[in-house]
Amino acid sequence: MFPSVSIVGSHVRYALQRLGQFAIVFVVVTFIVLVATRVGSEDPVRDLAGGIASESVIAQIERDYPYLDKPLVIQYGYWLADMVTGDLGRSYSLSQSAVDMFKQRLPSTFFIGFWAIFLGLAIAVPLGVYSAYRRDGWFDRVSSQVSFAVISFPPLVIAILLMYLVAVRFSFFPVDSDYVAPWSSPIGHFRNFFLPSLTLGMG
Repeated sequence: MFPSVSIVGSHVRYALQRLGQFAIVFVVVTFIVLVATRVGSEDPVRDLAGGIASESVIAQIERDYPYLDKPLVIQYGYWLADMVTGDLGRSYSLSQSAVDMFKQRLPSTFFIGFWAIFLGLAIAVPLGVYSAYRRDGWFDRVSSQVSFAVISFPPLVIAILLMYLVAVRFSFFPVDSDYVAPWSSPIGHFRNFFLPSLTLGMG
């Protein structure tokens, strides 16, 4: 049986409403980021160049972005138009486009996020089930306090503690992780992704 027209219409209206809210939040947040990057900046061209840059690089930036001396609203309009067409900018210090940098880091980001969710569920679900089974017992109270303590720690602090305890002191895992595909070396993939994923998953 097909859904009625009113139900389909309500779903369409809801989807359009959510898309409109996303567009508003996206514009507001990205414009705030633009303003924040310009606070205290005396020369946005030098900022894009990345510290000490040659005059040829400065000239190239001025040719690529001739609107950097215009008001922030106009600069944002140019950036938004470039983003819609797929031009996300370029890193002149690394001589790479933002799209190429994104493609290089996408596999690592995907696997870290995937394993962080997996490890987080692998830790949380058994603890939660057993705590519920032994409700108000010593295990429930201790696990709750430990959970609150872990959540209160910033991931940077947890990462440093794990690096010291697991990677530096006992050398179980590498300190500097590299991208290793799981199909090329499952063990190397596990060793390189375990600590970063556990750091995020513990939260």
